[in-house]
Amino acid sequence: LEPVYGASCSESLTCVGTKYTLATCDIATKNCSCYTGYVPIHSGCGRQLQKPVINSSAPYSNEILPGKEAVLTCSSNDGATLFEWTKDGMIEKGSSASRYTIKADSIKESASFRCKAKASNDDFDSPESEPLSMILINVTPQPPVVQVYPTHLFAEKNANLTCRNLPNGYDLSKISFLDEDLNEIISPLKMELALSEKPVTCRIKDQSLKKDLTSLPIKLPKVVVEISEVRITPALNNEEFSINEEIVLKCLTNPESEYVDTPAQITYTWLINLKAASDETAQTYSLPRNEGNFIVTCEASYKGKQIQSSGVSIIRNSTYLTKPTIKAKPETLVLGSQLILACDGNNLNLEYSWQKETMAIPSQFDNILQLNNLTLSDAGDYICSVTRGKVTLFSDVFTISFK
Repeated sequence: LEPVYGASCSESLTCVGTKYTLATCDIATKNCSCYTGYVPIHSGCGRQLQKPVINSSAPYSNEILPGKEAVLTCSSNDGATLFEWTKDGMIEKGSSASRYTIKADSIKESASFRCKAKASNDDFDSPESEPLSMILINVTPQPPVVQVYPTHLFAEKNANLTCRNLPNGYDLSKISFLDEDLNEIISPLKMELALSEKPVTCRIKDQSLKKDLTSLPIKLPKVVVEISEVRITPALNNEEFSINEEIVLKCLTNPESEYVDTPAQITYTWLINLKAASDETAQTYSLPRNEGNFIVTCEASYKGKQIQSSGVSIIRNSTYLTKPTIKAKPETLVLGSQLILACDGNNLNLEYSWQKETMAIPSQFDNILQLNNLTLSDAGDYICSVTRGKVTLFSDVFTISFK
């Protein structure tokens, strides 16, 4: 791996303060200082991978039955594919995937697990996740938790019941769902008016458990005969978009269409700034790509009842994002000197990235590329990009060459 080192600094070469780089020089290392969460790289400061989250796989808890296994997952917002796992502070060698399998016989009573996302260079590794304590059960486990979906539906539609917070290794086929009279019911459950909002529990029972465990009760869905609410998703509020970006809205009823007895009888009307959008009667609607401010509402009609949603507000702007340019200072390049490349966008809320010879410069998300002590290895074609929302634009090529 190539060494990672910060933009060097001295009495003659100063640091340029940017979003991530401090305008101060670390005298000990002669590198430009970085904000917390960033580390020195050749061109300034780069962002470390973000702290991942560690979870036990659903529907299980942090408990493990004797002789069974548990699977943990390390989730990274940066899309990392390489991970490091630790158990009670010791690195688990050979475990580098996002999923990690624990065998119960490897735990005496309990063990603390952490993970971190790995980069191609250790300096960019994420901080460790918060610890997750996994416990080997030799006493009664935690009670299960029952969940019900949806909250409202028509008669003859199915409610889905799930039982969660189970000890790892529990046989899912031995879960029981019980009505208020302790009669067993099966999921999915075909609903009828007599079952509306009746309490339901889930029970786990197994030879490996000390005793039966039953969840707290929760209500079954409410059985209704008409729609009662309409909303638009996503719920946007004065959010700005490019005129070239596709925006698709969806009109949702309560109950949702799949839980109504005849979904095809729901009709939709879309309104833009209080005027009906011509010929738009589908459940989804693509907003026109012309510039302007839009208040969008949806009306849903079912068996004579019409309900209108609250409005969502959207701004389409032709100047939402413009092509960036690279500006160099100084314009004349000399080996051993300092070069500042600035990616000039038109908005403060932009994400930046850089490429050299069509390859991304790792962890460089600043609008400033600071190259100190220029060497022949810095020569090449550079491109910067700016991203806002789902739109990305690229600059023209800027070439560094030495005569």
